Amino acid sequence: IKSSAASDVYKRQVLHKEILQTVQSLPDWAADVLLLSAVYGCSTRELASVLGITVEAAKKRLQRARVLFRNKMKEGETR
Repeated sequence: IKSSAASDVYKRQVLHKEILQTVQSLPDWAADVLLLSAVYGCSTRELASVLGITVEAAKKRLQRARVLFRNKMKEGETR
């Protein structure tokens, strides 16, 4: 049982590292909007305010950033 728990911890650490590297590889605009949303919990209205853009632009930017992130994570799976 201990080795299973250790394995789970290792897998989480690897995933955390992959996520961090992927976010760091994104363009600044994408990394910023993802971090503000996912880590700091900003709503699209808050994103718009912080970034000085409209709510619609914030929604679109977040959507594009998520697609970029997903695609980069998938690329990492195929390596």
